[in-house]
Amino acid sequence: MLSIFRRLWKVVRGKSHAVLNKLEKPEEQLAVFIEELNDSVMSLQKSVAGAVADEKKLKLQLEKMVESVNNWEHKAMLALKGGDESLAREALVRKEEAENQATSLHASWKSQKEAAERLKSSLGQAKTRVGEAKRQYTLLLARYRVAQTQQKLTETLTPVTDESPMQFIENLNDKILKIEAETEANMELIGDGGNSDFDQKFAQLEKAHRGDQALLELKAKLETPKQIESIPIEPDKEASPMEVVSK
Repeated sequence: MLSIFRRLWKVVRGKSHAVLNKLEKPEEQLAVFIEELNDSVMSLQKSVAGAVADEKKLKLQLEKMVESVNNWEHKAMLALKGGDESLAREALVRKEEAENQATSLHASWKSQKEAAERLKSSLGQAKTRVGEAKRQYTLLLARYRVAQTQQKLTETLTPVTDESPMQFIENLNDKILKIEAETEANMELIGDGGNSDFDQKFAQLEKAHRGDQALLELKAKLETPKQIESIPIEPDKEASPMEVVSK
């Protein structure tokens, strides 16, 4: 039984290395691994069942032999009561033989019973370890799936090549920033140009206004003597031409 249990545990350990070293299709490998574990447990259960069956068989043989001992003793008593000592003596000889066989069967049955109990205990331990192994490898598979997902996500987001989505996003972001910068610069230039034309228009208007004002002032200066000469002379006064000119 110990050798069977060791073989079972080697299966557990051996499959663990297989799962770790060959992760191409872990789901299928885990299914095969669990199937082999179940087969090993079933084989162990059959061995235990056989040992228990042998123990039951020896127990039945022992009970029959004990019954035979009692029967021969009963027959010896009947023969003795009947006055046949020779027949009674023969029955006692048969009883002794049955007792010897019963003693041997009892020793065999006791030994087989102890072995069967040990096998049952080992089977319980094996089931516990196999259950732990199943849980461990189920968790291992879950961790593998999570790690695989994280790896794919990392590969997707890491700018490893020009074709990666993250690299595309970075390139697009650079282009957008460049377009925004160029647009802002152009807007500033357009704004400056607009303000310059605006100021120039006002400057031209102010210049024209100043020119007109200067022209009006000049005209006013030129027209001032004419206005003096055309001052009307009151009719009730008499003035000489010299007085008019002096005015």
